[in-house]
Amino acid sequence: MTSTNIYNAFYVVKKTYDNIHKLMEYCAANGQTESHYVQAVPKFLRYKSDNDVQGWFIKNFIMLFQDVQDPELENGWRNGSVYILEIELYDEECTDLPLVYLSKYDYKDIENWSAGCSPTNHWRFSDPRHNHDALHIKEKDAYLYATAKNMETCDQNYWGLRTIRSTHFSLLDLASNNAIEKVFGGFEKLDKATAL
Repeated sequence: MTSTNIYNAFYVVKKTYDNIHKLMEYCAANGQTESHYVQAVPKFLRYKSDNDVQGWFIKNFIMLFQDVQDPELENGWRNGSVYILEIELYDEECTDLPLVYLSKYDYKDIENWSAGCSPTNHWRFSDPRHNHDALHIKEKDAYLYATAKNMETCDQNYWGLRTIRSTHFSLLDLASNNAIEKVFGGFEKLDKATAL
């Protein structure tokens, strides 16, 4: 490994982060004005760790949205689904990356949640799509549908999660001229999607 290779690798990561930052800012600023989705928490969620090398760089970004038409609760959340924009750049087990996942999570009692959401709660929104022990997960083409199976795990770890509807597409298909349609139009398609 040469110093040039190391420099070039970090240059590409930095440029990728710059573009993701622009995309997230664009979605945060235009979600409500161009559609009816509002950012549920002001910061994106991510995994960070001083002890785990995987936590030294951000490989997965999550933004939470809710439908502005759903009534606002005292805790600051809205009484409705949580829509998730997840950008996954790297996973040792998946070679199809980078991908964008759009998901709709429905919960048992969002009105009992605490206000806000720490970025460290990233795993509460990234893990459920993969947890076959806690959820019945069915996949077909680019769609995933999941229902709670282990209620104790879903209540304690995933804040009362009951159902997931999710789809994905290549991050390379996303650009400034189609971000509203792909992201927020994708959320609307999940609202209409039927169980697999």
